[in-house]
Order: sequence, then C-alpha cells, then structure tokens
Amino acid sequence: MITVVLWIVAARWSWSSGSPVDFWKTLPIVACYAVPITFILAGTLGGNLFDAGMERVNDTTVVGVMTQPHMAGWLMLLQIANFGPYLAVFGVRCCWQRLAIGKIDLNIAAQSVATLLAADGAVAPSMLWREKTAAEGARLTRFLRFHEIVDVSKNKDRVWICGEARKELEKVN
Repeated sequence: MITVVLWIVAARWSWSSGSPVDFWKTLPIVACYAVPITFILAGTLGGNLFDAGMERVNDTTVVGVMTQPHMAGWLMLLQIANFGPYLAVFGVRCCWQRLAIGKIDLNIAAQSVATLLAADGAVAPSMLWREKTAAEGARLTRFLRFHEIVDVSKNKDRVWICGEARKELEKVN
C-alpha cells in the first residue's frame, strides 16, 4: 500500500515535469523507505490491526457510527498490507526464541510429558526436572511452552499439559 502511494506520487511528479514514470528511479525510494516502514509497523503493532483500530472508534456517537465503515475499509487494507511483514517478523522472533532455549534432550522432554499425562493435572516443576539443575529444568519448561505442550501458573509453582496438547497426546495413546 505504501509502495503504491509512493509510485502515485512519483507518477504525478514525473507527469508534471513531462517525463514518464521511471520504475528504476522510484525503486530506491520504495526500498529505502516503504519496506522498512512496513517491517517497523509489523514489529510494533503486531498482526491484528483491524480489531485494535476498530476498538478505538467510539460507536456511541453519530460521528463514530458515520466513520466506522470508512475506517474499517482502510484498516482492512492496512492489515492485508501488513500480513507479509508480520509473518516475517514472527518467524524471526520464533527462531530467536528457539535459539535462546538451547539444546534439549528429547528423551527427558518425553519423560516429562509422560509424567504430566500420568498425573492428570498440575504438578510441581521439580517433578519434571528429575535429576536436572534448576537452570536445565527451566530450559526444559521453556522448550515445552514454546511448542505449546505445557503451561505454567503465574507463581511458577505448577505445570500442566495444555488442553489441545492433552487431546492430541491421548489420541496417540
């Protein structure tokens, strides 16, 4: 969307000067300004621009009711334009999170999940860690949370299997 606006501005400028629009002259402008702006928007605003924008419109007033459909169209266009950069930023964040967790022994992770399945509820995290140190146990918990297998209480004193993961694991058993 920003790219289209820049090319329209370039077309008006080139038309007033008498020369046709040159793609190669506008490409550096788009590459230097529009692409970083879309990635900055994707990183700071997140993926759900439409809902966040529509919640800010006061639909109890006449002005709010009149402007809501007009705003919805523009927000939808902005959300569609933001989709690709948002996915790229999301992928990079996921890779960084996974790299921050480090190497995990999958046998220990599988034993921890089996312990949680057998417990049929929340257990203390120390039961999952077995003979591991607290740092290794915390990494194991972050690994299982990253893959949306377990969830942790606010006090971090209880761990349990998420509902969807439990259903999928019970299908296997």
